[in-house]
Amino acid sequence: MSMIINNTKIKGEMDHEGSVSKAFQKMSNIIEENDGTRSFEWITDTCHDQQAPFQYNQETRIALTSSQHLISDFSKGFLTVHFTAGFKLQGITASNFTDSNHLIKLFVGWKSSNQAVRQMQIWVNGHSIGYNQQEMIREGFAYSSCMSKQEKATKRFIHSLYENVSKYAKSICGVYLNVDDLKSGDLLEASWDANIPFDNFLVLQAFDLFPNFAIPNVELRLYFDPAGLVWCPVDPYVVYDSKVLIEGDNIGASLPQNINFKRGFTQIGNAAMCPSSFSLDTTAAQTALLSESNYSTMTQAEKDAYIINYLATNNVKFSVSSTELTLYCQTMRITEFSSHMAGFGVCEQSLKEISQILSEGIIIPSQILMYDGFPDAPNARGIQTNLRATFSNVTSLSIAFPKHPNDLTVFENPVYQNLQLRINNKNYPDKTLSTVGAEFLQMQLIASDLDGSIECTQEFEDSFTQDRNAPDGTRYTNMLSDCSSFLWNLQLERNGGGYFFDGFESHGQNISVELVGGPVYSGANDTYYNVDAAGLVHPPAPQCWSCKDTYIVLMPGDMRFKINGEPESISTQRDSRMLPPTH
Repeated sequence: MSMIINNTKIKGEMDHEGSVSKAFQKMSNIIEENDGTRSFEWITDTCHDQQAPFQYNQETRIALTSSQHLISDFSKGFLTVHFTAGFKLQGITASNFTDSNHLIKLFVGWKSSNQAVRQMQIWVNGHSIGYNQQEMIREGFAYSSCMSKQEKATKRFIHSLYENVSKYAKSICGVYLNVDDLKSGDLLEASWDANIPFDNFLVLQAFDLFPNFAIPNVELRLYFDPAGLVWCPVDPYVVYDSKVLIEGDNIGASLPQNINFKRGFTQIGNAAMCPSSFSLDTTAAQTALLSESNYSTMTQAEKDAYIINYLATNNVKFSVSSTELTLYCQTMRITEFSSHMAGFGVCEQSLKEISQILSEGIIIPSQILMYDGFPDAPNARGIQTNLRATFSNVTSLSIAFPKHPNDLTVFENPVYQNLQLRINNKNYPDKTLSTVGAEFLQMQLIASDLDGSIECTQEFEDSFTQDRNAPDGTRYTNMLSDCSSFLWNLQLERNGGGYFFDGFESHGQNISVELVGGPVYSGANDTYYNVDAAGLVHPPAPQCWSCKDTYIVLMPGDMRFKINGEPESISTQRDSRMLPPTH
């Protein structure tokens, strides 16, 4: 209890700051009557209709509730998925790479596990509730990028912070691969687990307790997709230290200084700077070994130990050079898939009271992300593009600036100035902005509800503050940390948190959304338009993601998703069909 009280003191929320008598009254009622039946338990169920193992582009179904529970606790439930994927590394020559100690490694996995799902529906008693989200990867990224550091720092199997990956830590949602195992160009299979909490899906974020006795058979129908995977080189100096200091390996030679590798995530299928040749010249050590008088009587283990000692004593270093490599995910299948459902029973009187409340309808706040792409890509002078869309209770907009057509969870700062969005000929915000500097960062923290006592992750802050150019404008060749969580978030409702249903409304009209802005640095130093330093790769068009407040209505035996708060939205979506991913 002391930890809770201490945290409350730190936050300045102690009750005795107001009425002392009310504080004691609240203390006297801190223990409430228990209307449960002391029957809390976990129920685990596997996927049905499409049993594992199955390919990622096959629809599968998984339960969210169990008939053994009267009340389901959605806030504790989670899915566990075991992925097995085949990877290929392009751009490396096997003859130039010898790493028997496996010092050069790659990470591949999800930034957050909710980005493993491409498309999802919710069904109850054999019919869709009207929810059909085909942009789950983008929605998962937008939702997870705004999570606090406390939420993401130590959630193994759920989140992969770059600061953990770069330290070769175990707290990741993915797997480490040895480049030596990929150098042949053959398919390398790797497996890893992921946990996806129910409330890490944006549509279910506000769910807590669910009346399973009155609304049974709730299930997800979904597709997985590797398109949201990210990868990066692991710091070889950290791996070296781990091998020597923790695993006790006697490597002998040391690593040279200034190995060039990208310090940040790259979308799967895109290129990143990595060590591409790795070798150790043991000629001098072999010559010295042959000259030893007792060479003929040495065992192989003694010969190996001699060479290792020679290399260490003479401070011999590995030879390393780097080029751009590309990691591809060629295959993926789900070999295990299970739902872990928490729940309990309650007394008969409580069942009657809950049923009475249900008969009047219970509204559960929800949210959904909608996707629109601008038609025009940026040019050397900047961006000026316009799309038309219908907005219904849109609480926030996120403008994404992909650098490659397949970017889904990796977005970098375009380093733009005079940036502005015009919605129906009104400027948002009222003045033009630069995507670098103190003003822009603070606006993003506020728009993402990461201001005040809630701390953002390091990669969130670095995505808005990491310099890509020197003071004179010269383009930097590398970054110091991951900068791939950039979204320009614009708050459109009066309060960034909670559910007030006072977001932007176009009242069914198709309105104009115009994006304008220009580069801070021109020519070769424009790191957005000239994606690569050679100026041969240019980005696709920006994207507009809108987040809208919706709600789910619970009623006896059924639930409905109200995408626009209008009953008609249910009939138009109820018979919708999921299509397999095209990626």
